[in-house]
Amino acid sequence: IRTSNGGYMHTPESKEKISFANKGRVPWNKGLNRTEQEKARIALGVRETNRLRLAAEASSKNMTLDKYLEQKEAVRKQL
Repeated sequence: IRTSNGGYMHTPESKEKISFANKGRVPWNKGLNRTEQEKARIALGVRETNRLRLAAEASSKNMTLDKYLEQKEAVRKQL
């Protein structure tokens, strides 16, 4: 079955085969802990992505980021 992105979905039979093949396997990253430096780098990336997403949303409504955040806060206070 073709997906909207142009790929193909696994059939239930193929999903079952994949599931059976992976039974009992331990993930390569099980038990590994992230360092504080890694966590900080990930958090920085997430914050940047969220900021860009917010800025894009504001610009799509022809608003500055500050004005958009003010409007969002006003709506939040009404609830």
